[in-house]
Amino acid sequence: MPPLFDSKTLVTALGLTVSWAEHSRWKGTGPNFVRIGGAVRYRREDVLEWIEKQTRTSTFSNSK
Repeated sequence: MPPLFDSKTLVTALGLTVSWAEHSRWKGTGPNFVRIGGAVRYRREDVLEWIEKQTRTSTFSNSK
């Protein structure tokens, strides 16, 4: 079974805030997540995939 991370662990690793995680879940712009009971958890592979998709070649455009 893959390791699962809570929001605090995720944002600590990324240098972001819990409110960023909440907002990105609402907007659908952050890493994929799973809900187990009422708890939000992130899978390592989903976080790594999301990070890879954030790679940009320019600050001018959102495209790769």
